[in-house]
Amino acid sequence: MLRQYIVSMIMLTVTCTAFCMEDDSSVRVLAKEAAIGTVAGAAEVTANSPLIYFKNAMQQGHKISMDPKVWYRGYGMNVAAMGPTTAVQICTDRGLETVVPGTDLYSKVARAFTAGALSAAVNGPVELVIRDQQEHNGTAVATCKKVLSGGGLRAFGRGWAATALREGGFATGYLVAFPMVEAAIKKSQDAALSNIDDPWVKAIVSHPACAYVGAGAATGIAFAVATHPCDTVKTKLQADYQGALFKNTQDVVRTVIAKKGVAGLFAGASPRAVRAGLAIPLIGTIKKYFSEEKAE
Repeated sequence: MLRQYIVSMIMLTVTCTAFCMEDDSSVRVLAKEAAIGTVAGAAEVTANSPLIYFKNAMQQGHKISMDPKVWYRGYGMNVAAMGPTTAVQICTDRGLETVVPGTDLYSKVARAFTAGALSAAVNGPVELVIRDQQEHNGTAVATCKKVLSGGGLRAFGRGWAATALREGGFATGYLVAFPMVEAAIKKSQDAALSNIDDPWVKAIVSHPACAYVGAGAATGIAFAVATHPCDTVKTKLQADYQGALFKNTQDVVRTVIAKKGVAGLFAGASPRAVRAGLAIPLIGTIKKYFSEEKAE
């Protein structure tokens, strides 16, 4: 099953790249967006794998290891999934423009949230494997076999709804809110420059990266915190893939609140917020760079 899954992810990327050679411009645009999303997602995982480990450990109440080798357990699976996940989000968002046309806020949010939710089918099962690898240091193949024997094929779907809500919210953040916040910061920059005399400060404030990174960090942190309860539910359900502790999402929420209060749903929020604050500028920068290169 694992090999079939990885092959399907590779085929997605290869097929999208091959489509770039077609004459149909709309297909080429979607293929370009998929390729950009793949590169951006893989880069984000490479940079932020330690934060993924910290977040999972904190959510489960485990002791945090300071061994870098532990931080990167499950890295291969994460890269294999994150690239296509980001590609699915960016590509689907673009493709839905024909189904949900319009530039109004409602249409943009509908497209982005749907694109994010659909990507849960890609990264949900992989995150289950990665979480188990981080805890038990098994290979991807061995971990998949263990999950199959312990919970059956259905175990890979544990936490899917929570993952869909999390990804839908986060995709809305970087596809819709991020550009809006960046535009607002740029307007503030123009107003602030007239009151700045120091040439060095003026150069920093006027630099495009100031608005880009600032908007990405603010958007990433805000949406990471807002969607974190969904991530906590997902992690708890996937850790209990045999269903011995939790029956469903409601059961997780009730149990966590009873033991630790509402704050328990936000365990591990700090490393995830840092990751998101770094991820949105990184993914956005790569997307913008390759889009401009293609245009030239």
